[in-house]
Amino acid sequence: TPLVLDGSTWHEEQDSGDEVRYLTGTDSDTGNGTYDNGYWVVTTADGTQYYFGKNKGPGWAPGDPVTNSAWSAPVYGAHSGDPCYSSAGFSSSSCVQGWRWNLDFVVDPNGNAAAYYYTAETNYYGADGQTTGVEYDRGGYLTRIDYGLRDENGSIYAGIDANPPDEVLFGADQRCIPTPDRKRV
Repeated sequence: TPLVLDGSTWHEEQDSGDEVRYLTGTDSDTGNGTYDNGYWVVTTADGTQYYFGKNKGPGWAPGDPVTNSAWSAPVYGAHSGDPCYSSAGFSSSSCVQGWRWNLDFVVDPNGNAAAYYYTAETNYYGADGQTTGVEYDRGGYLTRIDYGLRDENGSIYAGIDANPPDEVLFGADQRCIPTPDRKRV
């Protein structure tokens, strides 16, 4: 649903009473690749929390998987007050900002959790009139969902080692695969 900013509070356009928050973090708690490590949390009336673009689940520690759920691109802040604006000029006013925040964690009021993992597809463009390619996320796809996790003592990773209780894996393939023996007419 589209979001509406009312002063400093976000609401769904078709407001259902859900609490919508845009939060920023540090690299150690989110580290999603955006300049402010920003992510979204939607809390429904029953207390279920939906995280979008957080990249690291509750209790994440080095070695635990990341979700790759925040997709980003370099953006220029052309006006004073824009994120990353620099009075030194346009070429100094760029930073990586999120353009898509995918669902990556769901935690219900009982501490049951699911985690969603993505593969981002990258591309390049010549920024600021240059020919040197600048990388950005052009899209991506869901690769895995881990179910049966528990948010115990503030961590969904505790006790799962490398194997979650339940997991669904998704694959991706070419949409159209050329057939070498097909003749052109």
